[in-house]
Amino acid sequence: MTTLNPLSSPLLYSKRLINTPTVNVLIELSPEHYERFIAGCDVASREYSLLQNAVAAGNKHHGERAVLQILCDKGAAAILLGAATYLCPEAVPAIKAALTPGQKP
Repeated sequence: MTTLNPLSSPLLYSKRLINTPTVNVLIELSPEHYERFIAGCDVASREYSLLQNAVAAGNKHHGERAVLQILCDKGAAAILLGAATYLCPEAVPAIKAALTPGQKP
C-alpha cells in the first residue's frame, strides 16, 4: 500500500493551504533603508519580489514621514529579516517590530 504525500497532490496541498490560517504583518521601512535593502538583492530572489510589492505611504505635505509598507505573511517577513541581517542591518529593527506585536522600531 502506498501512502499519499500531501505535497505530491496539488488538490490535497491546496486544501491544506486553504485551511491554514495566515498571519499577515506590515513592515514599514524608510525610503533610505528600502533603497539600500532592495539594491543588495538579486532581482531573481524572493526578497526582491517581496520588496517590489511595497507601497509608499505618508504625505509630506501634511508633515507625515514617508515610509514604504510591505504587507506579507510571517514566513515572508522571516525571509526578509534573514536577508536584511546581511544586506541592510538598519532595516532589521523595523522587520523585528512587525514580527513582534506591540514593539516599535
